[in-house]
Amino acid sequence: MIIGKVKLAATVLQSKAPQPKSILFEAGQATPPRIAIQKSSRLFDESIKYLNSQGMKFSKKPGRDLVIECPNTGAVVLLARGQDVGMLAAIDQANFGIVGENQFEEFEPGMQIIERLGFAKCRMAIAVSKTSGIDSIDQLDGKVIATSHPRGLQKFLKVNSVDAKVVSVAGSVELLARTGVADAIYDLVETGSTLRANGLVELVTTSESEAVLVAKV
Repeated sequence: MIIGKVKLAATVLQSKAPQPKSILFEAGQATPPRIAIQKSSRLFDESIKYLNSQGMKFSKKPGRDLVIECPNTGAVVLLARGQDVGMLAAIDQANFGIVGENQFEEFEPGMQIIERLGFAKCRMAIAVSKTSGIDSIDQLDGKVIATSHPRGLQKFLKVNSVDAKVVSVAGSVELLARTGVADAIYDLVETGSTLRANGLVELVTTSESEAVLVAKV
């Protein structure tokens, strides 16, 4: 009975621990937040640094464990694939998510950007083979464009009145253009080295992207 009281008291003390001044710890929040971030991606290390800057300290270095507790705040970090970060927030299993803005474009309606975080900057672009003879977006009419970001691409094509066939794939889209399966690709570009290595050139930049903090509307 005494042990039970000690455990209960410890739980109460933890829940009443002072929370850092951060958008992640809003006044009146009933329980510590759950934040979903991408595992094994270019965003992972920077996301952890961001959480540290918001007052979250971890007792162990994040590794294979997909659920990480933050002892000093009671917050919990969930490690997920990029497309699952939004899903976890949408079904109320996470209060916030950190993803690339390009990934946010692929989420189902009902999510919103809370804050742009200023890291993992890149761009989304359409690229073609350097021998394709395509040098303007108008020439994409009737062409096949491969991408793992179909929503963002369809939005761009609609705005620019381009009637192209969008093929959604997972993995390296550059291969489809190089082998002639697709006439063009729509993908994330940082330095352009992968495009050049596969004989591709950037046709047009469609949008800029960076890491964003997202939440359910």
